[in-house]
Amino acid sequence: MNWALRRRKEVSVEEFVLRRGVLGELKAAARDEAIAELCELVGRQEHLPGKDELTSAVLAREQGMGTAVEEGVAIPHARLESLRSPVIAVGRSVSGIDWNSPDGKPTHLIFLVLTPVDQAEAQLQILRAICMAMSRPPLREQLLKAEGSDGFWRALLDIFARQRVRTP
Repeated sequence: MNWALRRRKEVSVEEFVLRRGVLGELKAAARDEAIAELCELVGRQEHLPGKDELTSAVLAREQGMGTAVEEGVAIPHARLESLRSPVIAVGRSVSGIDWNSPDGKPTHLIFLVLTPVDQAEAQLQILRAICMAMSRPPLREQLLKAEGSDGFWRALLDIFARQRVRTP
């Protein structure tokens, strides 16, 4: 067991964030539309599942249990057989989206987390890292106030370069 744990490597969460999977301003006005918009970005990437497969998996998970957390953050996620490593796409809704959040606030920051079926522990660590970072008001504000997509991207890198997870 110790050998298996030593073989795992520690990586920064930002390594999983797709540069072309970051939208500083989502067009979507509803939860399912936002999920589809982010899944479309991921589905355009080479060697990744297509939009329809991704959207279907994420919406199925969302129907089972909502993924909105408090303070304007949602973390829709799914595990897929067709993935080889975790992938994160991120979108910001300036006007906010009703995500049926526990605190009743609109969602402004959406972190789409996709992981391989056999990496449940990696998924939990990524979700935890996002929750920990977004529980800090200054970090949420940094993302909300970032200017344009490039500023939003740089803010994500700044925040998540310090968040580490262990992967197989």
